[in-house]
Amino acid sequence: MGLSLFTQEEISKLYYDNIEKKDTVIFIPPITGGQIIQVYDANTLIIATKIPQISNKLYRFTIDLKDVEVPSIRSKDAREREAAQFLKELLIQNYLYRNVTISNLISVNNRLKADIYDNNIHINTWVSRKLSYLSY
Repeated sequence: MGLSLFTQEEISKLYYDNIEKKDTVIFIPPITGGQIIQVYDANTLIIATKIPQISNKLYRFTIDLKDVEVPSIRSKDAREREAAQFLKELLIQNYLYRNVTISNLISVNNRLKADIYDNNIHINTWVSRKLSYLSY
């Protein structure tokens, strides 16, 4: 048990009092690949990966496909919901548990967005093309 010059409360105040958003930066994880472990919706994937610079643990990140706009699964329009569900199922069938490459990772409105590749297939473009075949 070591001696401390400050109590835990004093340390918390020293480091965490009066922080404002303008004093912070968004953390974009240094990741370049991982495995798709869940397809959340038609353009959002949950990817598991390690960050060796931080630890050997597996982390998961929710990443949107950059520049891909799809109908919402929660839309009030039944045709939009069906199209969104169809795209989600296609992603699950083709890419769930696949190892992928992540590039151009950015944060937009506090959401991670990236270009995601399965070998030479750009999944973002793949989804956009599938969407273009649907009339909803």
